[in-house]
Amino acid sequence: MFVIENTLKVKKGFSDRVAAKMAHMGQIEKVPGFLDMNLLKKRGKKEEEYDILLIWSKWESQQAHHSWTSSEMFRKTHDGVRSDYILDSQIAFYDVIGGREAVDQNHNAM
Repeated sequence: MFVIENTLKVKKGFSDRVAAKMAHMGQIEKVPGFLDMNLLKKRGKKEEEYDILLIWSKWESQQAHHSWTSSEMFRKTHDGVRSDYILDSQIAFYDVIGGREAVDQNHNAM
C-alpha cells in the first residue's frame, strides 16, 4: 500500500473551502487502485494566523497513484492557479509497512 500526504498551510477561516472543493473535485473514487482519502485539520492555537490541513490518500500501489497523476482527470481537477488562501503545500510519500484494523465482538474486520 502507498500513502500520499499533502500538507496544506491555509489562511485561518478557509478550511471549509478546501473541504468543499475536495468534495466536488473529480471522481477519484472511481480510479483503479484508489483506496480512500481523508482531510484532517490540525488542532492548534486560536491566535495562529493559519490552519494546517493534511490530505491523506491511500493507494494499492505507487503505480496506481502514478497512473492517476498522469491521467486527464487529474490534470482537469488540478489545473489552474492555486487559490490565494493556500499559503504553502508540501507532499510526502509513504509505503505502508504495518497497521491494525477495528474488529467487531466476533473478531471480524469492520
